[in-house]
Amino acid sequence: MERHRRALDRVGWTRAGLIVGVLIAAAMLATAAIARVAGGPSDRVIALPGRFPAAIALDDIHHRLVVLDESGAVSLLNTDTGTLAHVIPAGAWRPAFSGGSGPALAVDPGAGRAIVALSSQPRQSTSAPPGAARVLDTVTGRVVASPHVGVGDTAIVAVPGTARAFVANLFAQTVTVLSTRDGRVLGAVAVAGQPTTLGVDGPAGVVAVGGNSFGATLDARTGRVLHTQLLDSLSVLVVDDRRHRALTYSQSGQISALDTRTGALVGQGLLGQPGPTAGDDPATGMVFFGPNAASGPTQLVDARTGRLVRALALPGYPIAFAADARTGHMLVLLSNARRRAPGPWDWLPAPIRRLLPALSTPTGPASAIAILDGRTGGLRQQIDLPIDGSVAVAFALDARAHRLYVTRTWWGPPTSRPGRGSDMLILDTPP
Repeated sequence: MERHRRALDRVGWTRAGLIVGVLIAAAMLATAAIARVAGGPSDRVIALPGRFPAAIALDDIHHRLVVLDESGAVSLLNTDTGTLAHVIPAGAWRPAFSGGSGPALAVDPGAGRAIVALSSQPRQSTSAPPGAARVLDTVTGRVVASPHVGVGDTAIVAVPGTARAFVANLFAQTVTVLSTRDGRVLGAVAVAGQPTTLGVDGPAGVVAVGGNSFGATLDARTGRVLHTQLLDSLSVLVVDDRRHRALTYSQSGQISALDTRTGALVGQGLLGQPGPTAGDDPATGMVFFGPNAASGPTQLVDARTGRLVRALALPGYPIAFAADARTGHMLVLLSNARRRAPGPWDWLPAPIRRLLPALSTPTGPASAIAILDGRTGGLRQQIDLPIDGSVAVAFALDARAHRLYVTRTWWGPPTSRPGRGSDMLILDTPP
């Protein structure tokens, strides 16, 4: 009998050991999965010069990613190899800030050029005139030209297929036309007020201009003013070139839809206070307008009519938007994202963790990427970025290579982040 009892005990312990082994293996697999989703070993990190990489743009023809730091330093990343190809040091003048959300940066892939608008605030000297710009070769990193464009640069766009770039000059109340090939100033046109935002409808051959109390359209080659509409002071301008619409969002919360071909006002509505960010999904005809406050909703608007479709409660504050035509999704870079930090007990079922609070990891603000349905705005997936003291600043989508590039910085004094200034996280986009 005693021998039988001991044999049963051995069987029981063996079963217990197997169960513990299975649980440990499950924990290891869950930890690996969390690491992959939240910026683990499968992602790449590249150190960048400067402390605040505030703007990022893609040259998909020459396989370059252009990153502009707030200091004025420009980094050119080879998207084929994932390595830094060139770093152009900051000049004497800081970059201009476009709409208050980041330096004015545009890329013309056809000409292989990046154009940076410089503000009238010097970094350390007055060796460059106020209202200058820098035109860079995206392949070699060479500074092609530094043209004078006007005072108070606030926004810049490049028009595909025309070798033209347009710069909005707030204080001069003009828009300057540049050749992206050699950086020459081709002309400057006066507009009805202070221009603050720009957008491009390439198929219609039009550049849309938004500003204090007006909206206008310009010829995309000559800069000639085609149409002007008197509107409220604008905060955001989004152009949908498939539907030939320019949507303007005013400081009073009024949204207006303009036909970019005729300049006619085709729809208006009243939302809430606008935020500084917006994104257009050409495949679905929906425009996402970010909120003015961290707790406010994101507004989903029909591009054709300017009508509010629905308000979205996102799990964080939108910093930037990027449409993925391959999947029909809208990708949103979020700050203060609501999520649990990955912890050692995440492999346990959620009901058990709720019963045992000591096993839970505290919730904290962090950066994340929300993947939304481009038509309904529904949340399809949330990719949590690493909680390592970094803060996401900007991102870009390379739809051809199925990659996301996220620039990050570290807040606090240098002693709290030894050896770290800013970097870029490279992730594969979900299928």
